Amino acid sequence: AGLGVVDAKLKLTANKLLYRTLATGKITIDATLKNGKLDATLSQIALYGGKAKGRLILNGAGKVPAVQMTLDAKGFDGLRLLKDYAGLDRFEGVAGATLNLSGRGRSQQELVSSLNGTASFSFANGVVRGIDIEAMVKAVGTNILTGWRQGPDAKTPFDALGAGFTVVNGIATTNDLNFASPVLSVSGGGLVDLPRQSLNLKVNPTLTLAAAQTVDLVGLAVPIIVKG
Repeated sequence: AGLGVVDAKLKLTANKLLYRTLATGKITIDATLKNGKLDATLSQIALYGGKAKGRLILNGAGKVPAVQMTLDAKGFDGLRLLKDYAGLDRFEGVAGATLNLSGRGRSQQELVSSLNGTASFSFANGVVRGIDIEAMVKAVGTNILTGWRQGPDAKTPFDALGAGFTVVNGIATTNDLNFASPVLSVSGGGLVDLPRQSLNLKVNPTLTLAAAQTVDLVGLAVPIIVKG
């Protein structure tokens, strides 16, 4: 309702924008507020070593508030952003993401349940922290008996990690989840149910490299269900 109080045209610049634990660098926003509708263009965002741009439209003029958002971010430090935003510290790499979503609702639950659009993410030239898959494969017989002995210093390098999503009524579906490394390739898909905060994915890891004593494992695929 506050959007209808005033009409305005604004140009905002800041050295930093904070959202919970996520922080941007320099940011420029051009915004128009008229008849209860806010149209804000984020034309320049410095984001964890990369750049981003986006647009946010908040429409409070109708009986049911509506939102539209787009974001195109490239070249940012995926480890730093995920650690600040979600507390995740497993993935290093140069990352990118896109969003093109719209929804409407009188509450957060209604809004999330109505989201439609597309989204994607990608990592390149990265590392999975906490596990060394090549070392595990080379000593698979010993590891089964004594434990995998993975830890914070273990790493698995990868070339690419990414997925594209189609979002309908708050449910994001993907069929092109992929991970490529010299040791392992993973393909798969499934859905992420945003309103219910649950997911159901099926991925197919395939070994692409193994030591001589485990050469029979090369090409072996073991489907994995990720659900909960």
